[in-house]
Amino acid sequence: VNKMNKAADKKKRNRHGVKGHGSIPAFLLKTYEILENNEYKDVISWNPEGDAFIVKNTSEFAESVLPKYFKHNNFASFVR
Repeated sequence: VNKMNKAADKKKRNRHGVKGHGSIPAFLLKTYEILENNEYKDVISWNPEGDAFIVKNTSEFAESVLPKYFKHNNFASFVR
């Protein structure tokens, strides 16, 4: 039964490994989650128009935020 549950769970995941979000890439979902977390408002936030974001402190973002959400802490990789 456990193998069947794992197989069913894999089928529910999209090509980015994220469940239940259609075709939204995991990178975008994680970035949105970071932006919506008030804990990081002094490091990264939406611009005044709300159609882009600004990384206010790249060093702190790379050292403190990126490793919590991604497998790296490389700001250049995040920007790419």
